[in-house]
Amino acid sequence: MPKEASTANLTLALNTMLEREFVSPLTSIRGALEIMRDFTDLSDEERSRFLNNALQDCARLELGVEQLASTVYATVNHQQPDQPQAQQGNG
Repeated sequence: MPKEASTANLTLALNTMLEREFVSPLTSIRGALEIMRDFTDLSDEERSRFLNNALQDCARLELGVEQLASTVYATVNHQQPDQPQAQQGNG
């Protein structure tokens, strides 16, 4: 596979992942917060449902960030094996 095609596939995969793991939960959280702001007559049950949905989306974002950081770390370490890793200071 030519390098350009590989790069295009990687870019598409990254965009898809970012949409799914970051944009969608952020949109959902914003929607829940706007509903709670705009509709002050929500019942306790409705308000709790929107809060729980937002909290679940926050957990989803946290997981996405952890996975992205792990992938980036592994990729950087794999692509630059000859570079010394930073050592934990011993003084």
